[in-house]
Amino acid sequence: MNIPNILTVCRILLVPVIAGISYEIIRLAGNHSNNILVKLISAPGMWLQTLTTKEPTEDMAEVAIKAVEAVFDWKEYLYDTFGYEVDESWTQDEAVQMNKDEINMQYIEVYRWGEEELSQAGIEESRLDARLLLEHICHTDQNTLLAHGDREVTGEEMASYQGAISRRKKHIPVQYITGVQEFMGLEFRVNGAVLIPRQDTEVLVEEVMRFMQDGDRILDMCTGSGCILLSLLHYSNYCRGVGVDISSEALMVAGENARRIGQLARPVKWEEDTVRLIESDLFVNLPAERFEIIVSNPPYIASSVIPTLMQEVREYEPLSALDGKEDGLFFYREIIGESRNYLVRGGRLFLEIGYDQAKAVMVLMKEAGFQEVAVVKDLAGLDRVVHGVWAE
Repeated sequence: MNIPNILTVCRILLVPVIAGISYEIIRLAGNHSNNILVKLISAPGMWLQTLTTKEPTEDMAEVAIKAVEAVFDWKEYLYDTFGYEVDESWTQDEAVQMNKDEINMQYIEVYRWGEEELSQAGIEESRLDARLLLEHICHTDQNTLLAHGDREVTGEEMASYQGAISRRKKHIPVQYITGVQEFMGLEFRVNGAVLIPRQDTEVLVEEVMRFMQDGDRILDMCTGSGCILLSLLHYSNYCRGVGVDISSEALMVAGENARRIGQLARPVKWEEDTVRLIESDLFVNLPAERFEIIVSNPPYIASSVIPTLMQEVREYEPLSALDGKEDGLFFYREIIGESRNYLVRGGRLFLEIGYDQAKAVMVLMKEAGFQEVAVVKDLAGLDRVVHGVWAE
């Protein structure tokens, strides 16, 4: 082997060594860029860089953009992101000019996209939920889908709808996404601090309304969003109410709902003391006073049953509003026992119950001295309310 060949082999073998040394020098220089010695060593190279490196021209930038476009399927991106089927006649330049405010789709197309997304995610009420979320974001109603399906949905609305659909796919309840729930013909604010008002609970409110009179004092134990108490006050005259809950966050929601419901038109305007909200573990912090009506929808699900509930309920609704302890009757015992000290003679106690708890709660009320104890069924024919009169 002659000398030139030996030198070539040596150069090849030294490449990794030189590269490694260069890397370490560059790394050290980066970590000590303010060091005077590093600045002196780097000066020639930095000066040379000013001669060899320039700002890219528009032509150079255009080449870079074309290179990115060549590997980026923007049509697929628009479809996957917005559910938008792009016209094949569009050029890339036309697509670049588009932004979220310019990507307008028809209302019915957006709805179908949302329904398909939820259906694939295993959401049982995918059609209903997709419609409700779209109506909330676009400030529309069911008639829009039926009669105005060609209404344009702006890119901004679409972006908001995407976010809502994404959250619903995680089984977050629709009401927590929209932040509202209708109950007794009224709109209530809701969030993860309060139980979502159910239609079944309207049976409880309607049963109380059968017996209440103008001017009654009402105590709502475990008030949550305040939907029970505020509905009763809204549909009556000169009544006053106290809402009690252990959660300060729940009381903040109830307070907001009280302000909103209190502003609605009614024959008799609410006074400042029409609604009082008290943070308390049941009756602990409640002042000594008497009420004509005590009503409650307490936590009544047995602890062992909680893990079997729907994902929307067990993962997102407040556990404190669901868990009725070991047998689900803990709060009934406490409320029935203490309510005797807060009811006037002839006052009534109304309790929402689980479908299989009527017999047990009736026994508790009778043993506590309540009379005229009765059960009321809901629209599905299931036991829903137990109530009785305190006559002692």
